[in-house]
Amino acid sequence: RSSPQLQQLNISGCSTITDVALREVGMCCSKLQSLNISSCSEIDGTGLTAVAESCRQLLKLDISKCHKIANWSIQKIFYYCSVLEEVNVSHLNKISDEEIRTLAQNCPNLIALHAAECPYISDTSIQTIAQCCRDLDLLDVSRTEMQYRISDVSLLALGQSSRSLRTLRLSGCDVVTDVGLNWLTEGCKVVEELDLSRCTKITDAGLRVIGTHCHALVSIDISHAKSVTDVGISSLSVGCPVLRHVKFHGVFMLSDPRLSAPKKGAKLEAWQA
Repeated sequence: RSSPQLQQLNISGCSTITDVALREVGMCCSKLQSLNISSCSEIDGTGLTAVAESCRQLLKLDISKCHKIANWSIQKIFYYCSVLEEVNVSHLNKISDEEIRTLAQNCPNLIALHAAECPYISDTSIQTIAQCCRDLDLLDVSRTEMQYRISDVSLLALGQSSRSLRTLRLSGCDVVTDVGLNWLTEGCKVVEELDLSRCTKITDAGLRVIGTHCHALVSIDISHAKSVTDVGISSLSVGCPVLRHVKFHGVFMLSDPRLSAPKKGAKLEAWQA
């Protein structure tokens, strides 16, 4: 109550914080622009409702690992806080396409969505985000469960609409194929970071289209893409002149990777096997 001008609040990891405290924040700090309650395990959503109703200037929200938060309260904050630009809902294993649709339709200025380990988010969410949030810069839908829910359909939607996308993390989305990468890279030409680890259907053909279209690529993770060979790495090193970081744990068909980079190609500094 003594800080009505408060604009940023980070109480992440405070396991004793409850909705009572968060409700006070909502009622007293209407100018709040950034809220991080990550890993606040006792918050269930009623306090978040107070924030949604009062803090209409909220730009950044991190509710990752708040496992008790109810979907209805997430819906409410996405509905009322329409100027949100960065949202982290990672490790919320109940959040679904319905909540992401509300976010996309009400927050057109969204530039970053962190949604790792959200198994019920599917292609439907990505399509809606791509259509409604045209300035999207970062998307993380990495997962270890229900990998089949993110497919080439998502990559097509991003390639068609998300021309500003610079960071895409698809770790574990193992039904994504070279076809999807082609659709993605034909439209998303300013991508700088790609995480394709555990995308086991990716082959040299996929790396070839990345090398053809993504000349701004700085970092790529192809760990456990078991069909990748020196041919694919060569395509990256020729086509991506600013490429600096490559991870390839569990890729067994490569020779010494530094030898597969042509002299006129990328200056690869951080190979990690």
